[in-house]
Amino acid sequence: MTTAVQAAVLHGKNEPFLFEDLTLDEIRPDEILVRIAAVGLCHTDLVAQQRGVTFPQVVGHEGAGVIQEVGSAVAGLVVGDNVALSFTSCGRCHNCLAGRGAYCIHFGALNVGGTRPDGSTTLIDSSGAPVHGNFFGQSSFATHAIATAANAVKLPDGAPVDISGPLGCGIQTGAGTVLNSLAVPAGASIVISGTGAVGLSGIMGAKIAGATTIIAVDLVDGRLEFAKTLGATHIINSKNEDLAKQVIQITGGGADYAFDTTGAAEVIESLVKATTYGAKIALVGASKPGSTIPLALVSASGRTVIGAIEGDAVPQNFIPQLLDLHRAGQFPFDRLITSYPFEQLNQAISDTATGKTVKALLVMPK
Repeated sequence: MTTAVQAAVLHGKNEPFLFEDLTLDEIRPDEILVRIAAVGLCHTDLVAQQRGVTFPQVVGHEGAGVIQEVGSAVAGLVVGDNVALSFTSCGRCHNCLAGRGAYCIHFGALNVGGTRPDGSTTLIDSSGAPVHGNFFGQSSFATHAIATAANAVKLPDGAPVDISGPLGCGIQTGAGTVLNSLAVPAGASIVISGTGAVGLSGIMGAKIAGATTIIAVDLVDGRLEFAKTLGATHIINSKNEDLAKQVIQITGGGADYAFDTTGAAEVIESLVKATTYGAKIALVGASKPGSTIPLALVSASGRTVIGAIEGDAVPQNFIPQLLDLHRAGQFPFDRLITSYPFEQLNQAISDTATGKTVKALLVMPK
């Protein structure tokens, strides 16, 4: 049975989201239908808006809600289950089979291609014309979304479904990059550039890991002060201070680990200089095409630079772990969230751009 939905639709590059009534396709045997309770606004959604996707398209990829229908081939999920939705993967390539679904060799096509794997779309407009969806296997800037068991995470009993959506990408990426990709050990030092939702989640992850020196870097003093309340032991405003010099002074020779969320080449270069010989540096920010850093900074120092995707997480394992930590008071990710009614999506985008809001959460009408 098809489903009538309200969705925020992109019709062109750098255009605002428009709210429209669409029709969602019938689910297939391997799919589920989810009534979205709330969805996080992630930087990747804004990249899709600014750099262009296949139009018209519905994005949104940090959805959470309640399962309304379950396909005949789906196991482990039933109608009424609360779920968070994350990225999707093929489950069959060598990376997926090795438990590294975030590095699925079909990641791009499956998550930003705008269609199901067979090329069909999940949405049509009022005239019957196709609307591209399946963004990160969900397109959850809508009252309902089609997903699969592969990218749905059943939430533990009592978990807050209304705020769990952001765990599916941005918060998972931040915490996972520190805990999984870098595997920061107890007693280590780490410097994290950028104190948005991803960077602040990394700071909370570093505190959980037992890092004893956690240095937050940003240009906004208010964000840096907030970072201290989440676990940062030191803060640096790189607009006023020499990042590398300050980190070296704080750590007595350079940080053991570094994590960049800005994607800015000049920040990354300073970050690499701020680390010690043999350090490990993770990059998750979206850099401008053609961005470079001097190779000698890496090759002559034994440093390792990695690009991390989705915090190397297996969402079905990692998201419940983060929720357990949240329940225990050790991962207060809810402090990052500001809620908006779904229809205020464009206001949420504006507030995120100005820094007023760290992590916007769009709440669907009841």
